[in-house]
Amino acid sequence: MAPSSFKRIAVIGASGYGGLQTLRLLQDHPHFEVTFLGGERSAGKRWSELTPFLPLGEDLVVQSPDPDAIAAAADA
Repeated sequence: MAPSSFKRIAVIGASGYGGLQTLRLLQDHPHFEVTFLGGERSAGKRWSELTPFLPLGEDLVVQSPDPDAIAAAADA
């Protein structure tokens, strides 16, 4: 499947328990690409700094969960 056919996914509360479990399930999923990580307390930090045990395809920076930024970055 070509990368352009991936669904772009936002995960809010990414560094919390629910977010980590969601990202674990999405980590190698063939149809989804995580394009936004949201979290108030983790905002501004690189994902690899927070969770070296759960690498994602791209080392995203966790952002404050702004609705406009989420809508621009994700399909779901």
